[in-house]
Amino acid sequence: MVVREGNAQVKIYASTNRGRPMFSLVYNGLDGHRKTRNFADYSEAKLETENVAIAIHNGTLDRLELTGEERRIAR
Repeated sequence: MVVREGNAQVKIYASTNRGRPMFSLVYNGLDGHRKTRNFADYSEAKLETENVAIAIHNGTLDRLELTGEERRIAR
């Protein structure tokens, strides 16, 4: 299955691991390297796939997010 958001494309591959279903989320990160994440549940994989596609499209996928305390320390 392929999920597209703008020019972002994220794929889900289905396979089995020791007789159990496994779903692999595959995409190219903002650094150009191939990233994979594995899920045992299809609905979780699909939800995360949609979130990743939106984040790639918005350019926020690999952005560093700081908490309030971390932001204060950094300043």
